[in-house]
Amino acid sequence: MISLLARHVLDPSPLAPRDMAEALATSLAPHRGEAPGHAFGVWLAAEDLGADAAMGLWAEAATHGPAFANPLLFPWALTSALAAHLARRLDLRGPNVSLVGGPEASVAAFGFALDALDEGEVERALLLRVEARLGRAFVLVLGAGEGPTLQRLNVPDGRGGDPLLGLATCPEPFGVIWSLPPWGSVRLAATSAAFGV
Repeated sequence: MISLLARHVLDPSPLAPRDMAEALATSLAPHRGEAPGHAFGVWLAAEDLGADAAMGLWAEAATHGPAFANPLLFPWALTSALAAHLARRLDLRGPNVSLVGGPEASVAAFGFALDALDEGEVERALLLRVEARLGRAFVLVLGAGEGPTLQRLNVPDGRGGDPLLGLATCPEPFGVIWSLPPWGSVRLAATSAAFGV
């Protein structure tokens, strides 16, 4: 059985990607649990993560020449930099996947994480939806344990939109069915007072 072990929203703030990564690592550390590093995966979905750093890097290169561009900007120009930082800081050595796109990226991240949990590839999954320009991150930690249970349903329809954003912020009682094409649908089947946003 897959449960929602934690959820977190990093409120809007003008954080640079590295600062956002550090704030997320600090807030997620208590939810790290006892799963071995190789059994804890990270799935990240974002539309614009790294875009501002990339623009800054190339603006410096165009102005001062490539040899004088700030090399500290480069890693944060990559969408995967935030997920890689979290993996290093929290010792998460399972799959680490970064997807670029809107709600469809969240749907894919959610589906891949559920598959990895169902197949025993990981014991825990960290799912993130990052809106870098708004300074927001929506986080779910899934795995075996106590908490609202995720159920896969064989129903053709459910709520569309972004399941990571929706499940990170929806009020209890949970009961909304989220459509995850081609994975089917999923819903949180139980309530728990332990997960306030």
